[in-house]
Amino acid sequence: MARIVDLAGPAGSWWYDVEKAVEHSGIPWTHLEAGEFMTNTTIWADQIRSRGEVREAYPRAANAPIALEDIAAVAAKALLEDGHEGTAYGLTGPETLTRAELVAQIGKALGREIPLVEVSHADALADLTETMGADAAAWYLDGCAEMAKHPQPVSPTVSRVLGSPGTTFAEWAAAHASLFR
Repeated sequence: MARIVDLAGPAGSWWYDVEKAVEHSGIPWTHLEAGEFMTNTTIWADQIRSRGEVREAYPRAANAPIALEDIAAVAAKALLEDGHEGTAYGLTGPETLTRAELVAQIGKALGREIPLVEVSHADALADLTETMGADAAAWYLDGCAEMAKHPQPVSPTVSRVLGSPGTTFAEWAAAHASLFR
């Protein structure tokens, strides 16, 4: 049976047009609405390598980042198993962590402390513009500001679909420490 599994987003998100197009295709579908990817923390890699620290405007912003491998595993289940059609899965990692906690776990994976320096929104925007471009950096920081006010809760979907817990950020950081060296 033909199926579509997309990585998109709910109404109100930039990616909602993907969901609408897939639904209008007439093919059975499953939407994967993933939170922030763990790999997004590599936006700090240049700062860690060059300065030995992370400059962050919203150290108390908290979300439940997800490993790309966990998204892929849920996608494979939705493609290969019956029972997922017509479902929009909100996907997160297994724990809600602040930006400061993420930096600390990267430091632990590297075997050293990485200071987190709180900076203004404007200074963080300047830092991130170098690696992300102005529009993406502004969008990203706006999201961080929102997560400082409203932390993202954990969704149980990954563990429910896979039958095992998702990858923790500490596990991911240890496996990908070379990205920050």
